[in-house]
Amino acid sequence: MTTYYDANLIQAASRGTSPVAYTWVPYVSFSATLPGRDGSNVTECPDANWARQAFGGADDGTSHGILADAAQIVCPVLVGDYTYHYVLLYDAPTGGHLRRFGTVDLNRLIPAGEQAVFLVGALTDAVI
Repeated sequence: MTTYYDANLIQAASRGTSPVAYTWVPYVSFSATLPGRDGSNVTECPDANWARQAFGGADDGTSHGILADAAQIVCPVLVGDYTYHYVLLYDAPTGGHLRRFGTVDLNRLIPAGEQAVFLVGALTDAVI
């Protein structure tokens, strides 16, 4: 099984063409466990206040398929502690398909009563 990203890389390498622009809206989430390429083994935050956040950016067709957050991403304040090690991009606010994921440098703890915030341009799928 190849992902949309893999298909674009193959197309660019074999045909010498630019990757196709994304046609989906990205939503950011986190996982405490290493996701499978098929979207399995994801442990999203179980907190009652948690919800995936709109990525706020999109591929403009000139960035070779790289997305960057064009607006600050503010995640909900959590009721309980949550530690994550992976940042995920989905194509829907719930359900949907895991499109990309990446590892953060260290396990990140979001303590109860706190929230994760990504400043403009701080999160790109080039590092996800």
